[in-house]
Amino acid sequence: MPRIWLQDFYVQVKCINVPLADVDEIEPYLFKILRNLHYTRLRRKGRSPISEISIAEYDSLERGLVAADRRDLLIVHADLREICEYACQRKSTAARASIFILRFFFGYRPSELMKLLWPQEQQ
Repeated sequence: MPRIWLQDFYVQVKCINVPLADVDEIEPYLFKILRNLHYTRLRRKGRSPISEISIAEYDSLERGLVAADRRDLLIVHADLREICEYACQRKSTAARASIFILRFFFGYRPSELMKLLWPQEQQ
């Protein structure tokens, strides 16, 4: 089970007002919750092809967050953490990673990046 599914499953179980100790047959009960969660995800996927686009596919964090489905913020948060960790690890060895951080996370425009990268050519 993917990590995001597990988190959603946990939230679903915690939101139910019935104590799990009071449930007679716990296995079918939990399976039903998992099945309903699966059907919900399938319905969401079918609604919009945009929902399949990862936050990393946008040219800036701001645009990605505007387009993100608010129901999938846990997924977006996990993706952003992985992107940030990878870019920060690579920034000392690859200039492209530093450019990516400036563009994606800080919203620098390409013209601003050009001024930073080649300031002598601006004269």
